Amino acid sequence: MEKQKKHPTNQRRLPKAQRTTYEPVIVQAEKAGYVIYKDKDRMMHRRVFMAPTIIAAYNFCMNAVDRVDQLRSINPIRRREKRLSMTMFTWLMDIAIINAHTLVKTIRRQERNKFAGIRV
Repeated sequence: MEKQKKHPTNQRRLPKAQRTTYEPVIVQAEKAGYVIYKDKDRMMHRRVFMAPTIIAAYNFCMNAVDRVDQLRSINPIRRREKRLSMTMFTWLMDIAIINAHTLVKTIRRQERNKFAGIRV
């Protein structure tokens, strides 16, 4: 592993114009990979700590699952059914509606970006 330039972590005394941002790097060990995670709190300070790569990947992908669960709980079409087939049908309908909504938002965003550079 090539040696990386050490980032000056204590920059409180420097003026804001001279401060540099810290870019997280991936450090690979023999048995596990680690990611340095920069916690972006709403406070003025930041904490940097080591997290295993698998946890960083899980957190990166988990946002989509949480968002789908949140959308399903806000606008459900499901009712209390006794038949499993009906429960599966309403679950599929919920997922289809959420996917359609996401696709429409994505397409509209792309169309808006396509015409953003045109000036009359």
